[in-house]
Amino acid sequence: MRTAYWPDVHTRIRLLEKFLDKEYNNFDQFVFTGDFFDDWYDSVEQNRQTAIFLRDRLLYDRKIKVIPGNHDNYYRWADKCNAITGSKFSWDKCDAINEVLKEDHWWLFRNYTYIDGWLASHAGFAPSLFWPAIRGEDGKIDLNLLDQILKRGYEQISRGQPHFCFLPGEARGGDDGTIGGPFWQCWEEIIPLPGVKQIVGHTAHKTPKIKYYNKDGLLVKRNFRNEKEYPADTLAVDLDTHSKHYGVVTDGKLTVHRTVFIHEV
Repeated sequence: MRTAYWPDVHTRIRLLEKFLDKEYNNFDQFVFTGDFFDDWYDSVEQNRQTAIFLRDRLLYDRKIKVIPGNHDNYYRWADKCNAITGSKFSWDKCDAINEVLKEDHWWLFRNYTYIDGWLASHAGFAPSLFWPAIRGEDGKIDLNLLDQILKRGYEQISRGQPHFCFLPGEARGGDDGTIGGPFWQCWEEIIPLPGVKQIVGHTAHKTPKIKYYNKDGLLVKRNFRNEKEYPADTLAVDLDTHSKHYGVVTDGKLTVHRTVFIHEV
């Protein structure tokens, strides 16, 4: 199994289209981990075209998994502004996006993927918020319980009630002492989940980052390097580098690659 992971698109769909055209037949699956909309100095039309690209190229392709980010959720639930937090939002962009993406399209997004032992989401699952689901009776992830927690979050949002899944933590302007949900958690907040390998985006860096515990039980934070051996589990990797890198998992092993064709776009 060979899976490509691409974080935080932020309307850079020409680059994404070029990547898919070049690499589509080289992978079994593609996972895009959210924040398709909004960018610095973006336009309404850029966001409209991004929505069209999602609808026409990504959402109905069985090889492609699409995860929403905090920017995307805000446009889906804009009429519930009191229950969800977003940034760079505008009603003009919201109208343009939702002229293209209807409710049936939004339901094609998935909250996470779990492939070859890697749990991928937009911003990561915090142990303090998801411990029962992360550590099931057999010591493994209880995906059914994880889905139930997220489902309750969507139910509350649909009623205009806040839910921790959709809220930022203290690092992004949330309440004091809080940790962000899986669409908002910052890299600074992430603690590796016991026995779980996570792929996230959301927090941009110059180079991909990794966190893990060494043999002495100390938390290690550093740049990710393909040539280095990391623990078999209990680690987290942030791939967001403004589309300069993407991840590849081949039979359970993660490597990171540069988007060398970015300068040709």
